Amino acid sequence: MKNAKNKESQPLLVFVLGLIFGIATNFFFNVLPGLISEFNLISFIDLSAATKTGIVIAFSALVCYPVSLLVSKVGINKAMIASIILSILFGGLIYLTTGVLSTILIFVFAIVYAGLSVSTIPNAFLRLNPAHKVFGLGLFFAAAELPNSIFEILNV
Repeated sequence: MKNAKNKESQPLLVFVLGLIFGIATNFFFNVLPGLISEFNLISFIDLSAATKTGIVIAFSALVCYPVSLLVSKVGINKAMIASIILSILFGGLIYLTTGVLSTILIFVFAIVYAGLSVSTIPNAFLRLNPAHKVFGLGLFFAAAELPNSIFEILNV
């Protein structure tokens, strides 16, 4: 406990982790629904694009628990780095593919996003002195909202 109290906080790293999480969240909630609608992805389900997006989001929420168990086994740092790399990879591949492959990649991205969400916040907490936890949490979520705010401004 004494070592934790003397631990140096890393607010810049916490901010960067929040920013990375925010970019992935913005893609998942703002860009992906447009792609589903525009390219009629997940076409085997005869529902509106908004409903299809809801299904993908619900799927991501459902896989959070099993993914969190995997993150516990692998380790938070390794899981977070892998999730960042995979979210960039699969996010890019979704743009480059069509049809069934895009649909599969969307659901794989949802799993990777679950891994990112269960590894970045705890990792941010590990980078903070206990006296700075509230500040760090605010910093993380402020950084996570920044990409969404920029997206909203640009789409006005």
